[in-house]
Amino acid sequence: MGLMDEAMRADAQLSMDADQFGEAITYTRADATVLTPTVIIDRNAPSRDPEYTRTARVFDVQIAYDADDSFGLSAPPAKGDRITMKEDPADAGTVDKEFVGLATADTGGWLAQFA
Repeated sequence: MGLMDEAMRADAQLSMDADQFGEAITYTRADATVLTPTVIIDRNAPSRDPEYTRTARVFDVQIAYDADDSFGLSAPPAKGDRITMKEDPADAGTVDKEFVGLATADTGGWLAQFA
């Protein structure tokens, strides 16, 4: 691993810290493995999903790479994965969202979309 890879992973770990911008979620892999990474969620405005004729809310979720699966994930998000999170940070209720795709990926982690 190069110096840039180490720097990107260190930056991802720092920004995912719950004392900074991160929040803990429940991440369930397609094989039913349950993890609790700390991620950054962009709760953007409702957007049009090209596969459906209705308006769907898409969440961009920044997930750090973590070889131990303690604060992030050791493998990229995949089809069949889902997260349980607060739809509104001010509300106590949670919602389940399914993985729909990757927006970006690098050695620091992934920007995944869930809807």
